Amino acid sequence: MNHFIQKRFLKSREVVIKETKIRYKVSSYGKSSEVSIPYENIEGEVLESSSANNILLVISSTTFLLTLATLFKFINDSEAYKFTLLFWIVLSSILFLFYWMSVEKIKKILLSNNSHIVLFQYVPSEKETNDFIDLLIHTRNEYLSKKYGQIDPKLNYDSQLANLRWLNSIGVYTNNEFDEKYDELKKSDSPKRSDIGFN
Repeated sequence: MNHFIQKRFLKSREVVIKETKIRYKVSSYGKSSEVSIPYENIEGEVLESSSANNILLVISSTTFLLTLATLFKFINDSEAYKFTLLFWIVLSSILFLFYWMSVEKIKKILLSNNSHIVLFQYVPSEKETNDFIDLLIHTRNEYLSKKYGQIDPKLNYDSQLANLRWLNSIGVYTNNEFDEKYDELKKSDSPKRSDIGFN
């Protein structure tokens, strides 16, 4: 399940989980773009929202109002009334259908550059989408923890502490895990720190 594809009408999203990054591809109405996103850039916070083409809603509502106006204007003229009323009913229905098709429940995975990865919440199903997001975050956490969370007495104490704080801030470590790692870091550095001072 390292490869997740979502298709909805004329839009598709594709995410491939790799060892050090993800590949994210978006296709919409014949245009596509693809980016590689390193795990370091994935903040990990997941938001739910919905999006829709509100312009279509305004246009379909306007045509519906025109349909009502037509209904009253041509109430006595049977041929013109039937054709005009049918035209506006069909047009407003088609526009409303397009609006309804544009409504999307989405999940956004925040990135460090104030952008996000967007996935459809219910395509193919909410469970599959949530399971994939959980796998993505888990893979990111393991990779970042191995790369930045290993305590090494030979490395600079301050930079290791900064890494631990960063990992905690993006949710790789819980507060308890951070405290454990911080204690481990202090113990690994204590012989050096005790040498500093006056005799």
